Amino acid sequence: MLHELRESMNSVDVLITFVPTEQSGQQPAMQAGYLPRPAPEQATLFTVFTWAGLALMGPLRLAALARAARRATAPLTPA
Repeated sequence: MLHELRESMNSVDVLITFVPTEQSGQQPAMQAGYLPRPAPEQATLFTVFTWAGLALMGPLRLAALARAARRATAPLTPA
């Protein structure tokens, strides 16, 4: 599940960057299926969101790995 979330982060980052900072003329291009050229502040915001997503995903992945390791080494209990 974490892998799929990380793979979709690029789309999420684009969405949360373009929705609040939409420039005139970008909406028709997006509706036509094109990603318009970003304004400088949009490029900066996208970079911030991308790095923030990576910063959040790192600890989540480590926690999932630690949990899996604990489960793998836990003694089996008789049923």
